[in-house]
Formats: sequence, structure tokens, C-alpha cells
Amino acid sequence: MVVANKSEIKILLIRKGLTVTDLSKKIHSDLPYLSQVLNGKRNPSPKLAKRIADTLGVEITDIFTIEANKEAN
Repeated sequence: MVVANKSEIKILLIRKGLTVTDLSKKIHSDLPYLSQVLNGKRNPSPKLAKRIADTLGVEITDIFTIEANKEAN
């Protein structure tokens, strides 16, 4: 699972009046890890993706997409 649209997450944060730091506190996630997730450098667990989506008031599929395994045979 990866971020589908980084700019959409930034817009959602602004609409909610949140910073990434605020979001990390609300969802009980480490700030550096969350930043990497939001920048598409790390993949969140389904549980973390749900907490992010719930806090931003959207569905998981609005901000995340499932990435096919690039190393599949």
C-alpha cells in the first residue's frame, strides 16, 4: 500500500487544520516514519493507513493504493 496522491494528503491536512506533527500525535505514530509514509518512501500497515484515513475523514482508498509486487515472477 502506498500513498496515491501526496498533494491530496497535504490538502486534507490543511482542511483539518493539522500539521504532520499533529497527525503523528493523533494516530500515535512516530513522526519520521509517518513523514516517510506520506512522502511515499515507506509503506504503511493497513492498520496505520486506516488510522490516517479516519483522522483525515476519508476512505483508505481515497489516499492509498495497493502497489503490485514489482519482483513477482
